Amino acid sequence: MRMSESEYSEWLTKQGKNPSPAAKKNKFGAQKSESDGIKFDSKAEEKRYHHLKIRERLGEIRDLEVHPRWDLKGGEYALKIRSRRYPDGKQCVFTADFKYFDIELEQVVIEDVKGIVTDLMKLRIAAFEMFYGERVVLIRKGEVI
Repeated sequence: MRMSESEYSEWLTKQGKNPSPAAKKNKFGAQKSESDGIKFDSKAEEKRYHHLKIRERLGEIRDLEVHPRWDLKGGEYALKIRSRRYPDGKQCVFTADFKYFDIELEQVVIEDVKGIVTDLMKLRIAAFEMFYGERVVLIRKGEVI
């Protein structure tokens, strides 16, 4: 016997189950948020954004970018990940949380806010630093620099 979507939803309710699909939870407990029309992967990232916006208004930093992206490649070499879907490999990218120019340091700063630093994240950061010669500053949850 086939049920319509509404019949199935009603049947689930009678079974004591929630018929609406639950929002997918982050395995590290981060809660997505949005501010100024920008989506953030965590509350810590959003908090850092607001801190950087204050520093920008105070004239300590300039050229603030949110979620800048780089292809992980250099010269003739490119880091690609192969799969069934991409037998020739899909270009691997690194997306930082923030990029800005620090006026006091007189240099570009690239930041990534992390509660937990996974081995995969360490690998992407290492590849980015190798290809681009820039250092990524990790901001741990709760830290403000």
